[in-house]
Amino acid sequence: MRAKSYRCERDLITTESKILKLAQVKFHYAAERNFILGKWLLEGNETALIRF
Repeated sequence: MRAKSYRCERDLITTESKILKLAQVKFHYAAERNFILGKWLLEGNETALIRF
């Protein structure tokens, strides 16, 4: 029983790390997009909201 739960736990950790890596990539792109959007808004460009 203990060995089985250990294996499940290990699989869970592996899955979690994969999800975290995906989340980091998604977050990076979202942050980049928000940065560009923020720059557009700071420049006072009204079309910024339409473009994104």
